Amino acid sequence: MQILMKELEGKQVLAGAIPGQKAWMKLIERTSQEPLQPEPVFLDFKGVDVATASYLREAILNFRNTVRQRRSNFYPIIANANAAVIEELTILLDPRG
Repeated sequence: MQILMKELEGKQVLAGAIPGQKAWMKLIERTSQEPLQPEPVFLDFKGVDVATASYLREAILNFRNTVRQRRSNFYPIIANANAAVIEELTILLDPRG
C-alpha cells in the first residue's frame, strides 16, 4: 500500500500538531482493513517540501505506535522524504531529544 502524504493533506508543507492529528486519523481510516499477511505501508513524501517535527510526531509516530499496539500486519515505511523531512525525523527520533 502506498499513501501519498501530499495528496492526503493537499499541500506541500506539513506543519503543526493539530493537522498531524487529523492526518493520523486519515492514516488509521486508510488502514482499517487489516491484511492477512504482512504488508508494507509506504508513507510517500514525494512532493512534500517540509514536514515539521510536531506534524511528524502526531501523524507518523502516532500511526506507527497505533499499528504496533493493534499488532497489525501493516508495516509503515517512510518513502521519498527529502533532506528537510529526514532532518526533522532525525531530530524527533534522536534519543537525546
